[in-house]
Amino acid sequence: MVPGSHLTGRTTAVLADSTAPQPGEVIVQGEQGSVCIFSSHLFHGGTLNHTAAPRMAMHGFFTQRCFDQQVDQQAALHPETFARLSQTEQGRAAIAVLDVLDSTDSAAMPRL
Repeated sequence: MVPGSHLTGRTTAVLADSTAPQPGEVIVQGEQGSVCIFSSHLFHGGTLNHTAAPRMAMHGFFTQRCFDQQVDQQAALHPETFARLSQTEQGRAAIAVLDVLDSTDSAAMPRL
């Protein structure tokens, strides 16, 4: 991410190469369970995973209620993932937070 870039009023369209390192960029790394909160107007992006371990992230986005969701979680959630999550209390809590139901059976998981 490029600290302070959210204050410029510019978009990433001004960058000659958005995939190249940018002046002043900072690579943000964290331990498992870490949280990074930043303005969505900040120039930011992911880098290649240079480790042998899988990299997982949960992207939260807060906006005014009048705007549409960025992702239709119900359509994006694989049935296998839903089945695995619904097996545990923590998984059912994640389903409730994501506000998704099994797309094949809307009665399978009531909204909490």
